[in-house]
Amino acid sequence: MLTVLVAADDDAIALAETLAALVPAAVDGLARRVAVITSNDPGNDVLQVIDASGADHAQAAGDAAAMWRSQIPVAGAEWRLCLVAGMTPVGDWADVVARHISRPKAGSAVFSLAGGVGMRLASAAGRFAGRVHPPSGLLIRGAWRTPLRVSRLRARLEDRRNRS
Repeated sequence: MLTVLVAADDDAIALAETLAALVPAAVDGLARRVAVITSNDPGNDVLQVIDASGADHAQAAGDAAAMWRSQIPVAGAEWRLCLVAGMTPVGDWADVVARHISRPKAGSAVFSLAGGVGMRLASAAGRFAGRVHPPSGLLIRGAWRTPLRVSRLRARLEDRRNRS
């Protein structure tokens, strides 16, 4: 039903937190495949996390949007959940996504960010145009293209990359 594409850098802890948050969706059968995409040869810690999780590993150049685009042709599912390592879906996100994709005419959607309404709304258009700032969770159907309408999911992402 859903392929998860995670754009990752060399932060193994951030990647592990994101992959751990996907477990409920995998157990329920919602997430059928997870692919971690790196822009270069990742460190051993990142490779160990990828291997231990059972995720596929791919390499692609560019920012997160370019990484996601590179894997869409081989994603193997109609729906793709695009995340950046360190962004973790929380709460009942899997149920929210399952309800959204079960609707016959459902289109692309974006997760809410913990940073507030202004941040979410101001960045929605940029995410689909390839500028992923701030990075967020995208739920897209079919090929990568700029949608006419983007729904906002009633599900939230937390940014765990900025740990002190």
